[in-house]
Amino acid sequence: MFGRNRRLATEHTISAVRPFVGIFQNLNGIPAGFWRDEYVLGFLGFMISFHANYTSGRQLSREDKGHLLNDVFTALSNMNGQAISEEYVRLATLAHKDSDFEEGADNAAICAFASIGKMNEQGRPLYEKAKEVAAAQDKPNDLGTIVGVLMHKLFYERLAERFNSGAS
Repeated sequence: MFGRNRRLATEHTISAVRPFVGIFQNLNGIPAGFWRDEYVLGFLGFMISFHANYTSGRQLSREDKGHLLNDVFTALSNMNGQAISEEYVRLATLAHKDSDFEEGADNAAICAFASIGKMNEQGRPLYEKAKEVAAAQDKPNDLGTIVGVLMHKLFYERLAERFNSGAS
């Protein structure tokens, strides 16, 4: 049973977050610098933490969280997840946070909390706009559609801007 909770949380987190990267990769490839980009690290790091905490019931030790972060970044990037994790932790623990990192994390929070039916005041206007788009698609209360619209606006469009790709 040792490490079972971490393994389950890692597997769930990989399966929950991998599609975000996969969709962008399928449309654009992974551009140079993707895994060092502050926005990408803020967004994906928040999503990894959110899913890990949700799955584990916040029961992982600090050490397990570190292993999970390394394992998930390795699975997502097919690279050295430890180096990516270290850069994420460095950015997350800066006294004066990088604005792109913070924006990525804030936008991930909007998407993540919308997916469980919770919304803060910062995200409410974006959520309402996403509901309008969903309504125009005849799916006004479909949470999956609303979250999909938010992901498109807050992740894929932002990446397209950052990497000058056509993913919008």
